[in-house]
Amino acid sequence: IADVFTGLKGSGEENICLKYVARHPLKATYTNNLETEMRLQTDAFDLLQKEEKSGTPMAKIPQPVAYLKTDAGGEYLAMERVHGKTLYRILLERLAEQMPETLFLPGMRREDIPGLSDEDMERMVVWDYLNAQHRTSKELYSLILKRLERDPFLSADVFEKVRNAIGALNTAGFFHRDLHEKNIMLTDDLSDAYLIDFGSSSHGEHSSAQEAFETEKWGESIKFLDDKYILHVLRRLTVPRARA
Repeated sequence: IADVFTGLKGSGEENICLKYVARHPLKATYTNNLETEMRLQTDAFDLLQKEEKSGTPMAKIPQPVAYLKTDAGGEYLAMERVHGKTLYRILLERLAEQMPETLFLPGMRREDIPGLSDEDMERMVVWDYLNAQHRTSKELYSLILKRLERDPFLSADVFEKVRNAIGALNTAGFFHRDLHEKNIMLTDDLSDAYLIDFGSSSHGEHSSAQEAFETEKWGESIKFLDDKYILHVLRRLTVPRARA
């Protein structure tokens, strides 16, 4: 229910990312409004900054900068821009490297892959290469991981940073609740990870992790994604540390 824009070169705002939401009651029932999302993202940012200053390696949170609500009800959240890609995008690109060129989109060469939209990448890799258009999200990610885990590419340091960050947040009563392949970003050099999109997050509302992930809202039972799900994904893509 949101659009995300990056700052344009030459505008002086190339290090800013802008998230825009035009609220729609039916679509927004189970998600935080953007003002609440900014507060939660700020909480998470401050929590991990404090932990990192104590010397513990941590994944990062994009720093929120400003919030604006228009008279028409639209909301804007400006935040630090992460120079990198989502894990999902990285997985699609690595699979595309394995594809025969006969499955590329018409007129496309291998060197054109970085410029493709995520939608075109999904069509080419998921539909054409993996032939998985009827898979559930869970089945699809499992299929992608089976193709890529034979050649892991993430460092154990990155895995440790993400694990530490999730542990610190959960210990403080903060639960992301939507931490999947599209909501974690890696920097261009794959040395750092960022947790993004706090539209489903909660802080201080629940007495236990189980209650946070399986809760009730508006008289309806809701099951959120366990924050540790992403650790199972990352572990399969991580190069094991060399044994002494």
